[in-house]
Amino acid sequence: MATSRTSQVSKVAPGLYESLPLPAGSRCIRALDVVRLSENAGHPLQYDLRIIDLDSEPSPSFTALSYAWGSQTLDSGVITCGSFTLPITQNCHCALQHLTEVFGRLTIWIDAICINQDDEDEKMRQILLMQDIYSRAETVYVWLGESNVSTDRAMGYLENAGYLKHFFLDDLEELLTRDWINRIWTFQEIVLASNPVI
Repeated sequence: MATSRTSQVSKVAPGLYESLPLPAGSRCIRALDVVRLSENAGHPLQYDLRIIDLDSEPSPSFTALSYAWGSQTLDSGVITCGSFTLPITQNCHCALQHLTEVFGRLTIWIDAICINQDDEDEKMRQILLMQDIYSRAETVYVWLGESNVSTDRAMGYLENAGYLKHFFLDDLEELLTRDWINRIWTFQEIVLASNPVI
């Protein structure tokens, strides 16, 4: 899961994580709350980062994102968390834009953002919670990447699963070669999800 990805992320707003420390020995995680639903006039996506306790009663309400980080380049997209601007990969940026356009306001856990990737101790503690994070999330959104004509057609065919004779093999191959499909940690994430949405 996160261990395979952490080398791809460089220094990301350490002040943000210092302002929201995760109590040692707790089962707390950070989550993003959507503040502004879309980008406009050059303003980045706006979120607030907050701490939630997985052991609180009633259980906290949040979703999670399962995706492949994609390119190591972080300057292809940004979001704003409070007064901090965070660079994120293009794939993460596209996923967040799509989710907020489709679902509106939501609270979501994303490993690359909600875990301080520069703090090895925190990463190890949070990795131990990932089973609970993905299994307790109300919905796990599986982001395969931006669509194209072939993947749209393949997803349409999958929605009508009884009609496999209508599959075009090239469309299916395009869908099955996405980065998300080829990563072991994403398989673990979807197996743990109680309500995955692709």
